Amino acid sequence: MIQVDVFWSFALGGSFACFAGDGLAKHASPFENWYFAYTLMFLSMAFAPSGVFLLNLNPAWESMFVYKREDLGTHGWKDALIPTVFGWSNVALGVLGFIINWWLLRQGRRQLATYLHITSYMCMFSILGFGYGRFLYPGSEADWHAQKPAHVLDCIGCEIFCALMGLGAFVGPWFYAPWFKWHAQHPEATLAEDRRTVLKTYAINFVFLIAGFQLYLNYYGEEERQRLLTGFGARHDFEDELGVQSSLVVCLVINVMCGLELIWPAFYFVKGQEKKKRH
Repeated sequence: MIQVDVFWSFALGGSFACFAGDGLAKHASPFENWYFAYTLMFLSMAFAPSGVFLLNLNPAWESMFVYKREDLGTHGWKDALIPTVFGWSNVALGVLGFIINWWLLRQGRRQLATYLHITSYMCMFSILGFGYGRFLYPGSEADWHAQKPAHVLDCIGCEIFCALMGLGAFVGPWFYAPWFKWHAQHPEATLAEDRRTVLKTYAINFVFLIAGFQLYLNYYGEEERQRLLTGFGARHDFEDELGVQSSLVVCLVINVMCGLELIWPAFYFVKGQEKKKRH
């Protein structure tokens, strides 16, 4: 989705830099090494094309129902900039994340580099969580504008769901391959520290998320509470129980569920090295 890919692409570039770690930090340039070459190939040959595919498949869903298909290039060069900048940013922001984390690694600030890209992932997950009514809406552009009601679970098996599963099967191996090859080469102490940093990052950011959402509701008052309750999108029965807090709960759940992909390899590598040490 256009709104989340800003954070996602930046996080991906930062992730690859941290996967490389000391192997990247020893290079005086962030560009003249295999790690950057692989990152650039991933962004330009896997990640950016997948986003452009989704934008062409369902422009309304990919823009969280902000844009229509007719908005993307049919009214002149200004509208054509939307998909152009989208495709460019999916590569450029990933490169930016890689360069920043390369610089931090060169300064010996690995924890800050890890915090930076994990926080970027959490920004992405939070947008999906707070906007779950749009993210999980299974209908078409016409259905959305006709305000055709939908249940959250209706998204399972819909066109976008199948497309995401297919793209995940294509992009996923590109992402995990360097993680297992580069990241596993780090010493046990580094991997254990990565695990602690990820968990601390989640704890700190969850505090800010919860406090920030409550301040937001208190600042805007009853009118905003009603808008959150009555806003259109995919719905679920739990909203009757949780009220306006349902979007916060979904946000936290999505952060945890999606964040497992950021945590489990760290546990896996540490556990694997402990087994090797015993043997």
